[in-house]
Amino acid sequence: MNITLENAMVYIGIITFAMTLAKMLVITPLKDAISRLEIAIEKLGAQLARIDERVDKQSERIAVVERDVKSAHRRIDDIVETH
Repeated sequence: MNITLENAMVYIGIITFAMTLAKMLVITPLKDAISRLEIAIEKLGAQLARIDERVDKQSERIAVVERDVKSAHRRIDDIVETH
């Protein structure tokens, strides 16, 4: 079997068509999906940062409340002991 210039051009055309079709049907949708995933991950990261900040604030508030409760218990104990 001899490969002629005409046959080579047909093979190149078929390969080019197949590669373009694969790009349109596989590569492009994958790129779009990856881009959407990147955006979703960035949003989740920002949301986690906000949640971490809220948890830190809550931890600080809990520490203050615990300190105040201990102080109140001491004062109550002092009142009970004096009566």
